[in-house]
Amino acid sequence: MDQLVVNSGPGTLYRRRRSVRLFGIRLGRRRDVLLTGVTILTSAFINYIFLWPTSHFWALMLLAVAISGDLLTDLKRRTALIAAAAVFAAAGAVYAWVGPAVRTDLRPHAWLLPGHDATPPNACATAHGGHLPAGSGLALLGTTAILLPPGQATPILTIGACQTATLTQDSTGILLNATVHDEYGTPIFRIINNQLRLVDGRAAYAERSVDHTTATIYGENGNALLGVSRLNAQTTRISGVFACKSHDPVQVRDAVPTPGVPTSCLDAKPLQIQ
Repeated sequence: MDQLVVNSGPGTLYRRRRSVRLFGIRLGRRRDVLLTGVTILTSAFINYIFLWPTSHFWALMLLAVAISGDLLTDLKRRTALIAAAAVFAAAGAVYAWVGPAVRTDLRPHAWLLPGHDATPPNACATAHGGHLPAGSGLALLGTTAILLPPGQATPILTIGACQTATLTQDSTGILLNATVHDEYGTPIFRIINNQLRLVDGRAAYAERSVDHTTATIYGENGNALLGVSRLNAQTTRISGVFACKSHDPVQVRDAVPTPGVPTSCLDAKPLQIQ
C-alpha cells in the first residue's frame, strides 16, 4: 500500500512506496519482495523435479545461487553478502543432513535368477553331514560358508567397522543389500533390495549373464568390484574387492581362501575381517 506525502515545498505531492522489513532489514517494495519469492519458489521447484533426483549437491548449490542473486539485487551490498553467506551455509547443512543422491540403475525385479549348478563342497555341508538344514540358504565367500536362516536378513560380510552386505533368502528368491566402500570409507555404490544405486561423483556399471544367474559390478577404472552368482535356489556365491576406512582393501575370490580367514562354517554370522 502506498503512503501519500505532502512536501513542504509549494504544493508538491508524491507517493512514497512502503517497504517490507524483516528483523529490521529493509527488503524493498512489496512488489519486489513478491517477485523475489516467486523466483525462488520457481527455482526450487525446477531443481527438485529435474536436478534433485540426480544430484543433491548441485540442486542445493544452484538454489543458493538463485537466492543469493536476488539478495544482491534487492539489499545493500554488505547486508546482501552476509545474507548470501548464510544461504550457502544453510545449503551445506542441508546437504550434510540428506547426503548425496542415489540413482537406480538396475530393475528391481528378477535381478538374479537361480541357476542349476550343484552346490560345491563347503564347510557347512561338511558340518551338517553333507546336507544343509531344510529351508536354509547358503552364502559362499571364498572358502567361508554362511548358513542363511529362511525369511530373515543375515549379515554376511563385515570389513573393519563397515557392515558390507546382508542377504535374505526365502521362497521368492534372494534379496541382497550391500554397500561397497573405498579405502577412505566413502561409499562407491550401494545395492538396495537388489537394485544397484550409484553415489554422487562415482561411476559403476553392472553386467548380467545371458541367463541372469550372475552379475558383476565394475568400477570407473573397469575393475570388478563385486560379483554375485546364484548357483541354484539355495546357494549364492559372492566375491569382490572390499574396503573400509583405515582398512586395506580385501579381495575375496571364488573358492580361494581369503588371507587371514580360516575355512569355516558360520551359522547366520557374518564373515568378519578386522
